[in-house]
Amino acid sequence: MLFTSYSGTSPGSWSGVYVYGSNNSFRHCTFEYGNWALRLQGPASGNTVEYCTFRNNYAGLYIRDNNAEVKSCRIHNNQSYGVYCYSNPEVKFQGNRIYDNLFYILFSDYLLPVI
Repeated sequence: MLFTSYSGTSPGSWSGVYVYGSNNSFRHCTFEYGNWALRLQGPASGNTVEYCTFRNNYAGLYIRDNNAEVKSCRIHNNQSYGVYCYSNPEVKFQGNRIYDNLFYILFSDYLLPVI
């Protein structure tokens, strides 16, 4: 599944996908040219992101108040953050490739990441 802009090919051309809830799954998706490509906002749990690509966005993946799992993703060539995690009780990262972003990954406030 491709999530992209219909109006341009520059980072931030569209808002991105915002998820407010639990037990959502994204598999084999590509997110490009968004502001925050995928935003998982809680309080929530049980969200998974697997085998996804985040590229050419302003920022790739934003996770807040959400116990999410991020596995086997490629997060690259984003103008700002590859991943931004804020106020999460527990986030799990496994087998991801995060490269060529201005900031690779930021963990902030109440976080016990499992990497």
